Amino acid sequence: QLNGSAEEQNKTGVALLYEEGSDNAYDVRVKLTKDILTIQKQDIICVNGSDKSTNHRTVTIRRQTIGGLGLSIKGGAENKVPVVISKIFKDQAADQTGMLFVGDALIQVNGINVEHSTHEEVVHLMRSAGDEVTLTVQYLREAPSFLKLP
Repeated sequence: QLNGSAEEQNKTGVALLYEEGSDNAYDVRVKLTKDILTIQKQDIICVNGSDKSTNHRTVTIRRQTIGGLGLSIKGGAENKVPVVISKIFKDQAADQTGMLFVGDALIQVNGINVEHSTHEEVVHLMRSAGDEVTLTVQYLREAPSFLKLP
């Protein structure tokens, strides 16, 4: 018997799913509740048709009065690592999109490239972006090693 509410027992994450008998692997979102395990293949949205962007996703978040965008970021050019989503707060704006994941690297904020930006520059862009923020992100498999940065 687990203690706590059903909400506290739900777990969500990102995994790499390998297809038996082939070399194919897929990024998937995994959600575990008391009764069911849901595995959802992440949609790939091609932003401009170039090979570099084939695994980029563009997601628009509507800022909430309480909780803002509902995500935290880590990293930045000053640490020689990409800025990545380090936390998504349950039931807040980023979580409600269903398209953002811990470990996603920020590529653009409202069309502005942030791949070589410092942490503070990205925070400033996101805070000053208004009620809607459009993020272009890319899931990085190697992200967990630098999510441990302060």
